[in-house]
Amino acid sequence: MITVCSHFANGSVAILAGGTGRGRVISQPAGIDCRITRGNGAGTCDEFFPVGTVVRLEARRAPDSSFLGWRQGLPGCGDASKVTIARGITIVCQPAFVLR
Repeated sequence: MITVCSHFANGSVAILAGGTGRGRVISQPAGIDCRITRGNGAGTCDEFFPVGTVVRLEARRAPDSSFLGWRQGLPGCGDASKVTIARGITIVCQPAFVLR
């Protein structure tokens, strides 16, 4: 009998905290709920999803901050509204929250 590791059929998305502001990143489907405060992340900032899943990331700024967008040039995260999960790959996305 062959046993397949459950992570083999999955990939993951990770949120890289940074910036001077505060905000929250959530995913659809659910799994990521990352609160960012001045460059530090708390909560679930990475999650495994089945291969082929399209994950939509939403950045919500805190009242004292602005959301400038997503860091460009990170492989797989060119459009955070449709991140497609690939086998065994961690796709890293970084929101830019800055204090106003």
